[in-house]
Amino acid sequence: MRWLAVMVLVAVPASASADALPAGPFTENECRDCHIREGEEIVADWRAGAHGTAVPAVGCLACHDDRHPAAPRARRAKPCIACHGGRHGDVARSYLTSKHGVITTLETDRWDWSQPLAHGLYRAPTCAYCHNHAGGHGTAAGEDACFDCHSPRFVTTHFESGRRTLDIGGLKVREAEAAVAEATNAIGPEDAGRLSDKLGQMRERSLTGLRLGIAHQAPDYVWWLGQAALDGDLVRIKAAISALRRAATVGRSKRAETGAVRPAGRATGPDD
Repeated sequence: MRWLAVMVLVAVPASASADALPAGPFTENECRDCHIREGEEIVADWRAGAHGTAVPAVGCLACHDDRHPAAPRARRAKPCIACHGGRHGDVARSYLTSKHGVITTLETDRWDWSQPLAHGLYRAPTCAYCHNHAGGHGTAAGEDACFDCHSPRFVTTHFESGRRTLDIGGLKVREAEAAVAEATNAIGPEDAGRLSDKLGQMRERSLTGLRLGIAHQAPDYVWWLGQAALDGDLVRIKAAISALRRAATVGRSKRAETGAVRPAGRATGPDD
């Protein structure tokens, strides 16, 4: 595996050796104050990223714990999985079922996590390698991390394929949205609300699953929990619309028949 970029997840000042550092425990403020004195880049990167801007913020201790050495724990996938829905949540599961996740799971106990990720020559990236690429703490993953291990042609093709795959998923959602919008005037507000709920589930569950599958290179999430799930959502929404239209048509017919046919033997009164 070729690692071309230096990925050093540090929880200690670069100028200090691990042996010279106090063991801890430390508070969040103590971690930040020390790293600001050594150089503000890591703390500024964290503050601007998803963890720092979250409410409440996800601090140093969540990933690194409160003692030195702190970097090895953050290099593993375990603390990320614990926060992002657990092993059975879609975020973690889409990674764990990918080739990267399978290799990491099988070999994690054999790797020397005291080594910086770039120097350790791990066979597959953990969450930290891609989301904290090159030592960053902003958590945004991009193409740069992929180029460290894969050829430019592979990476370019993979991202182009991912964008096309996501576009196809978006078309399915837009088709469902258009169908619901067209049917809204023909059905009651309560039924329209139920259809809106189905649309929301389609976006939040199936389209999100597709995105996770593309990002984590997880085939099950791209197809069965992504594209196939979107197909099923679209079919069920259209079937529900057809059923509601039929029910509305039958209801109008019955009301018309009731108004046009009088019961036999009933006398016509002045109010008729």
